[in-house]
Amino acid sequence: MCVISPNFKNISRQTTTRDVLIYYAKEKDHVKEKLVKAPSLICLTSDNWNSEHTNDEYIFITAHWVDKDSLLYNGVLFQVRCCTHILHLIVKVGLELADDVVGKI
Repeated sequence: MCVISPNFKNISRQTTTRDVLIYYAKEKDHVKEKLVKAPSLICLTSDNWNSEHTNDEYIFITAHWVDKDSLLYNGVLFQVRCCTHILHLIVKVGLELADDVVGKI
């Protein structure tokens, strides 16, 4: 990297770990504050995703709640879809379409 960018500064594994843990703690506190302030019930959903090519597996939890400003037309058109599940389906179809190309790479 120093050849490509002379201003590049290596960061140690320990520094990266420390920074990621600090960021995680801040975000965790932020999420806790949001959940405490939720004016309604909270619905938790989970899903998992795995990559056939890298054997990486992920599990994620999504929290859904309605805030005081999110209902349009007084809730007449209220329908909640799990955005994570929709994204999962989109990625799955995209990977199926690119499977031949990815397999060759």
